[in-house]
Amino acid sequence: MPSRSKTVRFAHENTIYYPSPAPLAFASSISTATPPTRTYSLPVPRASQKHHVAHIHHQSHATISVPHRYFAPSSISWDLRDRPSTITRYQHHLSSHALNEPATSPPTDFLRIIIPSAPWSIKVYPTTHGAYVRVSDVLDAIYTAFRTNVRSSEFAQLSSRDQSSTSAAYQERYRRLRASPQHYDEEKRAGMKRVDFLMGQTRFVQLVASTRHPDQWTLVIS
Repeated sequence: MPSRSKTVRFAHENTIYYPSPAPLAFASSISTATPPTRTYSLPVPRASQKHHVAHIHHQSHATISVPHRYFAPSSISWDLRDRPSTITRYQHHLSSHALNEPATSPPTDFLRIIIPSAPWSIKVYPTTHGAYVRVSDVLDAIYTAFRTNVRSSEFAQLSSRDQSSTSAAYQERYRRLRASPQHYDEEKRAGMKRVDFLMGQTRFVQLVASTRHPDQWTLVIS
């Protein structure tokens, strides 16, 4: 019978756990490294065009990217504690065709996702060299980021109240699997994850494009 201990664990290795059938083949697209410097040239615009220059992949500051329709408010149903293959839209799983569509209009080769309640961001790159960021790249990057282990030093920076809420979120996450003792124990031993820093607000709502930074979005959760 699973233990009811409330001990918070901090694992030394990041683990991505798939509790049921094999997940969709999403390739990891998150990177903590600084994105490579991008060099390119644009023709000098005429006076009437100074505010209308944009590149197909490297958008100018005058261009605001439009998120894919799946990232609009309540367009998909997703608990961020679960892998992307569990996402549904109108009670149907997402098609491979839609997952391969550009994540933005116009397409881009880099995105940064900001989480207002977190001290870190998510960097998204294409999984295919020279291609644009796809819908699946965004979903996979978000999931992988939230499966990153929390360091004890990060936990220590929280207030006492937030530590209690984060610990409760961690316990709730692995206790969901108590029907399978093996999966329950594996998830518990894997330790606290960044998704627990959301303190129970794990429902994906939408991605909002920044009006000041064309490559930056904000993740809205509930």
